[in-house]
Amino acid sequence: MNNEDSFDIFRKFLAYLEKKYGWFILPSKIENSAFILGKLIIKFGLEKIDSLFSGEIKHDFYTPVDEEIIDLFSVNETYFNREPETLGVLRDITRDLLKRKETVKIFCAASSSGEEIFSVAIALGDDYQEGRVTLTGGEISLKMIKMMEEGAYTEWSLRTCSEEFKMEHFYLSDKKFYIKEKYKKHLIIKRHNLLSQNTLLYFGEEKFDIILCRNLFLYMQPSAIDRVTQNLLSILEPGGFFITGLAEGALSERLKTNKYESHGNIFRF
Repeated sequence: MNNEDSFDIFRKFLAYLEKKYGWFILPSKIENSAFILGKLIIKFGLEKIDSLFSGEIKHDFYTPVDEEIIDLFSVNETYFNREPETLGVLRDITRDLLKRKETVKIFCAASSSGEEIFSVAIALGDDYQEGRVTLTGGEISLKMIKMMEEGAYTEWSLRTCSEEFKMEHFYLSDKKFYIKEKYKKHLIIKRHNLLSQNTLLYFGEEKFDIILCRNLFLYMQPSAIDRVTQNLLSILEPGGFFITGLAEGALSERLKTNKYESHGNIFRF
């Protein structure tokens, strides 16, 4: 390929990442992204790659190239007990809802390798373990879903947790921390592309009382943030809560006008 052709396929590649997954590639990651594209071309061939990037975007269908892209580009920087103040408010909100509802349904968007959703399960305690709360985790990466199902973590995932926390909620085997079974038994995991508007495919008529979408918008284009917000709000019960990360400044205007009390990352609709 000459320089013009190389630039054209790279431009298509970046556009594809944005349209199908909403990912924002930082300028500092451009060189690495070009390297990844080169590996994809070597593995799958230029014709197949160009055809995929030039074709119709199908948010609910994944080719072998897509699977490779997801594994290479998914951001999986997470850890247990992240933003404990938010988990505390979540617990209070859930208990308040349980005064009026028999069951509270919670959806964790982009659950990665499970640290987020298991932190929620731990924070909710008996309300989750005894079935008063249902937890559903969405994730696009099959690799991350497999890790979530296994529930095995390294010391790095628990780097902010006390020894007491580790002993209470995990058991140690072969230098890995395994989440106790009581936190896995009621868990529902769905493969889900947040940019898909086909919510019936993933959830049917189900709606959720609380949706967590924490520290995801940091990595997304503004247009994708708006679309993801719209998609998730479509499966939120009236009066439900939408929770983002504390550090996320790029939020949909629709969220900003629905802040819950004095919390800058919790919204009610």
